[in-house]
Amino acid sequence: MIPFYRILLVEDDPGFAESVMRVFAAFNILLDSATDGRVALIWVRSRPYDAVITDLRMPIVGGLAFIESATAFLTGKPVLVMTASNQREDVLSARELKVDDYITKPVKPSELVLRLARKLPATPGLVPLQRFPLQIHYKSLGSAGVSISLEGVPGPDFEKAFGDMLADLRNHLGTDLASVEFQVASEFGYDPRSIYALEKALDLLSRRLRVPGPRIHLSGGYWDDARETHGDEARRGILGSVRWP
Repeated sequence: MIPFYRILLVEDDPGFAESVMRVFAAFNILLDSATDGRVALIWVRSRPYDAVITDLRMPIVGGLAFIESATAFLTGKPVLVMTASNQREDVLSARELKVDDYITKPVKPSELVLRLARKLPATPGLVPLQRFPLQIHYKSLGSAGVSISLEGVPGPDFEKAFGDMLADLRNHLGTDLASVEFQVASEFGYDPRSIYALEKALDLLSRRLRVPGPRIHLSGGYWDDARETHGDEARRGILGSVRWP
């Protein structure tokens, strides 16, 4: 299973931050966004990040002050700074703080991906999730119930695609099934938001097919990785009532 990278974006322009989040969502990146250095400092103290991308000129606490205050939490982590300012003092200050890259705005989010990729480990690096298209299948197990399998990564249309599959399954096999084997391949976890997609999927499955959690059996390589990657999040809500492998 390839890892995902947790990245912190510190940016006070909500439009630009939203654009970055849309582009980064196409890769194995879990992106958090803070609107100023004060909020960013709280986050780096409580969450482990693989890299930080920050604007310099922001209200309340600017990028340089944030980097200086967060040095102890960013040791060994790439720090990329952005600014619309070409002022020499900003460049010199950033260099004194030993930032890893200095990016002049305007910059396209796709360029940020390239600059970030150069600072992350080459293996596995950033992986385009489109390499792993979503596939959803089901098959009857006779009196034993039904098997549902997920391959690829969930993507933005996963909930609709899963709902359509459940509607087709219900039309062919009915509800109140004896059991459901829910098989999820390892690559589903390449999307860092996968655990939330599966939580919704299992809730839909339980409600629409009238199958209680204890009659849902999890299988596939995804679940072993989920225990380690997501910790307690992998056991909340409906995920806490189903049968794990």
